Amino acid sequence: MNDQRSSAGSSQPPLDIHVLRRLLQNPAISRELFLPVERCRWDGQRYTLGEGGAGKAPGQYTGVRLVEPDASNRDKAREKTTQTDLVGLIKSVMELRKSPQLAGVALSSEMIVGRDPGGTQRARFGLYLPPDGRFKNEVDAARETHRHIRGAMRKARFRIESPTHFDANGGFRGLLDWAGQLRLKKLGVPKILKLLGLLLALGLLALIPFMCFQSTPPTPTEREKKLPPSGSIFGTKIESNFIILLDRSSSMEVHFPKVKAEASRVLFEMLGDKKLKEPYYVDLITYDDRANSVLGGMKEVTPEVVGKLVEHLQNLKSGGGTNLRSGIFQAAQEVSQHGKKTTLIVLTDGEDSSIREMIQDKDQIRRQFDSVEFLLNSTTPRLFGATGSQTPQNDEEKQMDVLSKTFNGRFGPN
Repeated sequence: MNDQRSSAGSSQPPLDIHVLRRLLQNPAISRELFLPVERCRWDGQRYTLGEGGAGKAPGQYTGVRLVEPDASNRDKAREKTTQTDLVGLIKSVMELRKSPQLAGVALSSEMIVGRDPGGTQRARFGLYLPPDGRFKNEVDAARETHRHIRGAMRKARFRIESPTHFDANGGFRGLLDWAGQLRLKKLGVPKILKLLGLLLALGLLALIPFMCFQSTPPTPTEREKKLPPSGSIFGTKIESNFIILLDRSSSMEVHFPKVKAEASRVLFEMLGDKKLKEPYYVDLITYDDRANSVLGGMKEVTPEVVGKLVEHLQNLKSGGGTNLRSGIFQAAQEVSQHGKKTTLIVLTDGEDSSIREMIQDKDQIRRQFDSVEFLLNSTTPRLFGATGSQTPQNDEEKQMDVLSKTFNGRFGPN
């Protein structure tokens, strides 16, 4: 074990929330498994949403997935989902503890537990750094972390099927072994809730005669029927079916957490848009030297599709060089096959020699889309917060601006 037992009288060095946020940007840390960084503060001991903050937190779209294994034991991927996330959470705590200022940190009792639109329960965790430094001892820190993981499972109404205990003397390594074998069992609905559900159903039945006399809801206007999904990605409007083209080169890796959060938000917005009368279609293409289509084509927005895209974003790793042209070529194939107007949303830092080539070869690029209408919007990490000047600030952004205008779109928030 790396940590040594410290005296109860020792104290932790001061920690600034900005320092913690920088630490959470470390690619080795799964930031999406902790409380949302954009909403949290450091109160001297805890990374927290503040009093009552958990109830006001944003939608539960990321976090440790709590999934019951396949009863037949044929589909091992189900239990691996929870095991992989928990191992990532524990490794993230271990990585944080490498910092001298967080050497005594463990998970805290504060957590958000909820369902994503696909129905999967997820948990996100806070952090606790007691001033007496008692969790500098790895055994005690591992026990505390284990206790709060179990608390999240109870809150989500799961029990641990196996293994019921972990080797506490092994510290975090023992905790990793436990997490890598974990199997959960969903608890049934409490009897009191079943009774309340029955009473509610009887009450609704009693109201049916009165409801029959109510007027029918108004018919949506033609404009409402055709209304596109609300929202935007980093201020870039979504005007139709869309494909996100994400630069996954090494220079973009530090920005992945923001992309994951923003793309997930937009996908779930689309999923919950009740005004749509026709399905909308999406895909995510990541690219470095080569392009990778996550869905293999444009797919209708469903909980399953959104879940697959979000999961891919959560596990995204950086690649090698940068070649947007390969991503555009892949997008052209999917758009021409789909046959409907599509918005391409390019997220890149612009360090890419193929951009200038595409501007010169604009007619050839258009032909690849087989006459299907498309537009190309783009933005860079500098504008992910939508607070900077929309005027291109360097040669890379100027090239992205020209490329977007060449293909009927625009650079930056609009």
